[in-house]
Amino acid sequence: MIDCSACFTVTQKAQGATTICSGQPADLPFFEASVIISDPSNFTGLTWFEDPALTKPVSAAFWQFTAPDNCILQQKTLYLGAACALLSQPILAGDITVVINPPFDSNLLTLNTPADCEIPTISTNCSIYKITPISVPIVINPGDNGNATWSVTLNTTAGCWTEFVDIPYNCPNICPQANLVQTAPALSCDGDIINLEIAITPANALLNTDYSVQWYENGNPIAGATNLTYSTTAQAQTCNEITNAYSVVIKCLKTTDPDITLDAGQVIIPPKFDQANLTITNGLCGTLPNITSGCSTYTITPINVPTIINPGETGQAEYQISGNCFLETVFVDYACPDVLCPTVTTTLSGSIKFCDGNAPADFSNFEGQIIINDPDAQANGFEWFKDVNLTQTVNPDDFVYNGNGCSLPIDTAYIALLCKDGSKIKAGWLSVVVYVAPVNIVQPNPCVLVVASACPPGSVVVEYLQSNGTWAAAPEAGTITANWRAYLPFAPDNDNDGQPDCITTGTSTIPENNLTVNAGPNQTICQGQLAALVATISGGQNPNSGTWTTNDGGSFDDANAALTNFNPDAGAGVYTLVFTVSDECYTASDEVVITVLGNTLTVNAGPDQTICQGEPINLSATITTSGGNATGQWTASVAGLFDDANNVNAIFTPTNLDATEVWCYFTANDVCGLATDSVLITILPNVFVDAGLDKIIFLGQTAQLEATGATAYLWETDPSLSCLNCANPIASPTQTTTYIVATPDACGNSDTVTVVVNEKPIAEIQIPSAFSPNNDNINDVFKPFIGNAPFTNYIFAVYDRWGNQLFETTDPADGWNGTYKFKDLEVGVYVFYATIWFEDEPQARKLQGNVTLVR
Repeated sequence: MIDCSACFTVTQKAQGATTICSGQPADLPFFEASVIISDPSNFTGLTWFEDPALTKPVSAAFWQFTAPDNCILQQKTLYLGAACALLSQPILAGDITVVINPPFDSNLLTLNTPADCEIPTISTNCSIYKITPISVPIVINPGDNGNATWSVTLNTTAGCWTEFVDIPYNCPNICPQANLVQTAPALSCDGDIINLEIAITPANALLNTDYSVQWYENGNPIAGATNLTYSTTAQAQTCNEITNAYSVVIKCLKTTDPDITLDAGQVIIPPKFDQANLTITNGLCGTLPNITSGCSTYTITPINVPTIINPGETGQAEYQISGNCFLETVFVDYACPDVLCPTVTTTLSGSIKFCDGNAPADFSNFEGQIIINDPDAQANGFEWFKDVNLTQTVNPDDFVYNGNGCSLPIDTAYIALLCKDGSKIKAGWLSVVVYVAPVNIVQPNPCVLVVASACPPGSVVVEYLQSNGTWAAAPEAGTITANWRAYLPFAPDNDNDGQPDCITTGTSTIPENNLTVNAGPNQTICQGQLAALVATISGGQNPNSGTWTTNDGGSFDDANAALTNFNPDAGAGVYTLVFTVSDECYTASDEVVITVLGNTLTVNAGPDQTICQGEPINLSATITTSGGNATGQWTASVAGLFDDANNVNAIFTPTNLDATEVWCYFTANDVCGLATDSVLITILPNVFVDAGLDKIIFLGQTAQLEATGATAYLWETDPSLSCLNCANPIASPTQTTTYIVATPDACGNSDTVTVVVNEKPIAEIQIPSAFSPNNDNINDVFKPFIGNAPFTNYIFAVYDRWGNQLFETTDPADGWNGTYKFKDLEVGVYVFYATIWFEDEPQARKLQGNVTLVR
């Protein structure tokens, strides 16, 4: 039997608590060190158990978090057993509490995936989770995108894990919407503040980044008004009402959305008060005070205004002036002093003109020009006087003309304002000018329509009627009768008939001009001859015999005779002669032109020419002459035909076809001489080019062209020709082509040749480059392979490098087996030749090459 009393006792047990991460064992030796054993002689060790019965030693699974809720701290109890050598069951040596932190569980997080332009958020209901923002935007603007990042840890000291959580966000470029928050008031007075405001949705749209704002007044942009609000001070005029219409345009800067235009209202600004817009009339005796205004927006209301003003009364009338934005009181003075005679404030200073005997009935129409001040209504009319002292009364018909018929004496009439007390007040004066019709108007010269007065120059105005009904200072040219009128300067037109009063009229005439002269026809003479002049005179009043004159030199036999000779002693040139005749009133002249020709006839038959045989000759001559009309004729050194030998531009066709040169002569003559010139025509022989017969080839073949008939050739540019300036180029067309060849010879022609390309496929030939005659039935024989193309003849031969023929056949089925005279030849390179005549090809196919023999 085992003596249990011999085992130890545990005098101090392990106790306490520890916190671990899930799966991480606790620091157990720390707790084991606190155990005290009474007699350790039989103590063999400590062991931890999961159950209080100390039957289940702690396993790795114990350290794992196994609670169903990942948001709590799981508590487990761990039991310590002390082993005694005398016992199979350990002795309980204490227990500890193990707190296990849970692992990370993303299901405990609430991730808010935001809408566009919203800030992402993360939250949790788990109190032991600590969420820390790492990279989270405070504000998201249009155009921003990315990931917001948080770190998630346990809100304990264990520090078991740290997880990072990302939530994407995006804010696309937007075109915000706008609406009016405050519009313009319907009415504002001068100085009022007008506030306008718009709101933008979404609110995080950035001004001048996502959109711009421009306020408008009456359709015009307002400088600096580019914010969401706009304030302005109403500024009124003094008379007229102002209407201002406001609007705002929101322009999207990052999208193509159309601009947003909002009507921000219309404000009416009534005028402000300005006393300058009032017309104030002070009250006087018999005149009430009054206020008027040209501004229709002003309302004038009398408040305290007298209905009558008696002498000796003074005071102020009260008026109220109102508008939509003002109410003002204005006072108007009035006064009525004791009775006084009127005074003249504006005197008369005028003048009156009338014809002698046509005085007006009175001068009353001038009295209205006088302005008086008559507050007491004492005026008693006007009266006219002859003297300045107002003692001799006068009437208009008392003024008569008293001059000499040339001058204009001036009288004066004086006017007085009469007062009811009988006194006279000087009121001005009036100059009175009496006109008379001029006399003694005569026509001094019977050959001139002008009339004159005996008065000094400038004393009388004389005018003449024109054909258009107007009057001028001189008679109309070309007439023999003139209607005239005469009057003194500045004569009045009191009857308003469009012409001066007090006029004298008449008619002046002169003889009709029928004098004519004819100096004779123009003449052309040769140098050294005289010109016979014959002038004729007709009409006129006693005309003289006439006179010849010239400024071009020469002399007359008798310059005062109508019939005479003129000697142009200055030589060749043009002389203008004038014959002039005068009668009692008129002078007539005529001129004749004498052309004196020098002996200056020249002919140019044109430059020498070179033509081709059989071509007509185009001739062109020029004639230079001072002898008037010159004529000419062509002749030639060989037989031929002119189309018009008398024309400077003629065509000559030689009938002698063997001629190699022709001389053509042009002879011209005028009234003063004869001239001849010649031109040499060189005739070149013709060169005829022949391009040869047309060719027919197959696609891929060439054809040699053959031109004849010339010494030099020039083919029209074509990339399929081997040369362009040779007689026999090689043509390589890919389709039927017509080629043109010419010669650079001046008298050469051109010709064409056509190469027809037949597009039927050419037979294909295959020739091996090597063969191995070793009797293995593989590539033992060397020969060309010509397929099924029909042929008419066939030759195939093989040679060694020294030119010895080793093999030849005319049968395409036969081939060389690499032997010569029944002996195998050495390995090496051999030469082959093949000529094949295919039925569809116009030329034989010639083939040559090397073949390698191998064993």
